[in-house]
Amino acid sequence: MVEKQKNMASTKSEELYKRVREMAYEKGPDAQLPTMRALCEELKTTRVTLGEVLQRLEAEQVIYSKSRQGIFVSPRIHTRSIHIFFDLRLLLSTTISPFWSMLLIYLEQEMQLRNATSNEMYRLHIARPELNDENTLPSEAPKLLQLRQADAFVSIGFHSKGWLLEWPVPCVTFAGNGQWIVQLDGLEYGRLAADQLIRQGCKRIGIWSRGILPVTSLASPTEPVQGPYLPLEHLDDFVGFRDELKRQEIPIHPELMRLPPVLLSRPALTYQEQGYLLASEVFGSPHQLRPDGLFITDDLLADGALAAFDDFGIEVKKDVKIVTHTNVGSPILFHRSRHMTIFEFDPEHIVREMFTVLDTLLAGQQPSQQVRWIKPRLRLQA
Repeated sequence: MVEKQKNMASTKSEELYKRVREMAYEKGPDAQLPTMRALCEELKTTRVTLGEVLQRLEAEQVIYSKSRQGIFVSPRIHTRSIHIFFDLRLLLSTTISPFWSMLLIYLEQEMQLRNATSNEMYRLHIARPELNDENTLPSEAPKLLQLRQADAFVSIGFHSKGWLLEWPVPCVTFAGNGQWIVQLDGLEYGRLAADQLIRQGCKRIGIWSRGILPVTSLASPTEPVQGPYLPLEHLDDFVGFRDELKRQEIPIHPELMRLPPVLLSRPALTYQEQGYLLASEVFGSPHQLRPDGLFITDDLLADGALAAFDDFGIEVKKDVKIVTHTNVGSPILFHRSRHMTIFEFDPEHIVREMFTVLDTLLAGQQPSQQVRWIKPRLRLQA
């Protein structure tokens, strides 16, 4: 009985909220609403219930109040509300690159600039995903749409394509599946890496990739479970790398194409630990075929491999040529990349591209392509 009364009260409050909100939109920016007493009489409600609704609308910048003058419609009532959802796991896991915190900083800077200079209001939600293969956006997202409090979404680390078929609003996605996507071009990265090693005269060319768990394995919000990794054939950078070797008729040595070992007896390995173990397996044994050229797909993986090279007396460039990547502004590989070929991705550029796609959608236009590919940039050595 008590629960039923609560639900009825909640329903009445929602209906009241919608009516006052519609009244504000009809009157327009800076218009004055009826007095508290007049609203209570017109809407047949109490001052307490109406007060709660008005507080909510004021928090959403739909209305504002002036002391002893009354209730007014906000001048920003026609401001579009854009919600940015950022996957919490990308910041908390012990295996995660500092790339994500850098990306978040640039996101917040762009949000602050736009909040101050545009007719858009941006709100950031750092949240855990729903455990669903197709639609992992938090349950808060559809609620925002139901309440007409969202005009667009930006999604980092979530899958949203299937869910958005029910809610046709603009949504730009990075590091996930969605309707409009900004994505690192792994195929191009792999192709360029192979080409660089071939140009440097390498004949026994290998690739080391970090272990990536399937989406369904990421059950914990902070600590990924240790288990079987996605096969190399599922990774774009490997596919681009392999295809370029074939195109240039360079022998492919399957034993030089490696993922880290899976150690079921211990917690998940950091990417540095994965790199150290890979280097130890290959260069720590006299019986292993050693590459003369190596594409290490991740900067943290390369950082761990370099530590092992130091232990085994392996000199980069002299004993093995290395191609890897880093992120602009990242401290990873600082002062250790002098003799390596480095490709860069720029988190600030990624954020700019996400907002360029969003601006196109908010203008009522469709981007020319569903996926905007972010190309790696070759760093020129001093």
